[in-house]
Formats: sequence, structure tokens, C-alpha cells
Amino acid sequence: MLLLASYPRSGSGYLRHVLARCFGMHSRTTYRNENAIPDVADGPPFIRTHDPMARDSSHAALFLIRNPFDVIRSQIAFEMENGYAMALNYTREETFRRLLDGSYYAFNQNYTWHWQSHVLGWFKRDVDTVLVRFEDLIDEPIKYARKALAGLNIDREPTREPRSLEELREECPLNFSRNEHPHLSRDEVAQIVEKWGRLIGSLGYHEEAQRAVDGKYSRKALAC
Repeated sequence: MLLLASYPRSGSGYLRHVLARCFGMHSRTTYRNENAIPDVADGPPFIRTHDPMARDSSHAALFLIRNPFDVIRSQIAFEMENGYAMALNYTREETFRRLLDGSYYAFNQNYTWHWQSHVLGWFKRDVDTVLVRFEDLIDEPIKYARKALAGLNIDREPTREPRSLEELREECPLNFSRNEHPHLSRDEVAQIVEKWGRLIGSLGYHEEAQRAVDGKYSRKALAC
């Protein structure tokens, strides 16, 4: 068994689709609505997870990462329409604050976690964990999915191309909604940079940080 891990709203649905449709490698999950992703059968070899603790240290993993500016924008919109923020009547401002300080999920878990702690938790595993950047995956899905599989010593030839994001949105809008959410404010961007700036820089997200400051988002930011 292999793990396919990511922080919420990082694009794991798209990676699952590419692995299944193009390489015949399916996955399963216990999260609601996630098994409805086009072309993804509910089966091995991948188990998809958002677990922040990497508690299962016995299995190798693909770890999908996305820059936190796009993640937080997408997560705020999703949670306020479908998640805990809606159920608990959080304001947008409170949702942002809780996502940043790690307390968003604390009400039903005995620990706090946010984007940076989640990423570092997976980076520190002793078992093989292969990093996949969402921004690369969107640009060249076959190339980077194949490279990620090779990192796990899996040699697979693609058999067909992935579907377009437009097709996926039509079939599964909850998981592939267009990320045309309200921009983060300059103050919110500054808070993210102050809190997670070193990791953001080490992952090569300098351009994404500047675009967020300027309020200019690329095609990749609108992916989901």
C-alpha cells in the first residue's frame, strides 16, 4: 500500500485522476464525495489522506504540495460553503485566523495543525516520501506524475491523456471548483509570509508570494 497525502485543497483530486486515467493506478479514501472523482476506482494501490501527523510511518508516499496563498483562498471559500466554517457560523476573518494559527480543526481533534506544520510533518518522515508540486502537475501532468512514480520505484508508461479541468468541473464541481475566490488582502498575505515565509521560500514559491501581494493570480491559481 502507498499513501497519497496532501493538505486540504491542494489538488489531490486532480492527482488521483491523473494517476488513475493515465497510469492505471487507482486510490481510495474515507472522505465524503472524494470517491466520485472521474476515472478513479475505489481501490489500491494508493490511500488518499489529509492526516497531518504522518502517523502511519510504514508506507511510502506521494506528498502533493501547493503554495499556501492559493490553498488558503480555496480553503476559505470551500469551508464557508461546505465545511466546518459554515456549520459553526465562522466569519471569513475567523476562518482565516484559525487556518493560520492551526486551530481550525482543533474543536474535533486533540491537536492543532496548519499548512506549514502539515508540510513539515510529512517532510520529516523516515519512509520514502516523494514531493509533487501542484503547480508543476497542472503545467505538465504526465511528466510530473511519471516522475513522482519513478521516485517510488514504479515504472509506468502513460496510456492516455488526462481530462481537461473543464470536463472534470462539469462532472465533479465540488472537487474541481474554479478558484475564482476573493483575493487575500495585503494584510493577510503579510501574515502568511511572516508566519511561514522561510518554508515558502525554500519551496520556490517567491513568484506566488509576489502575485498574492499584487492581487494578481495566474492560471494555476484558478485551477481548483
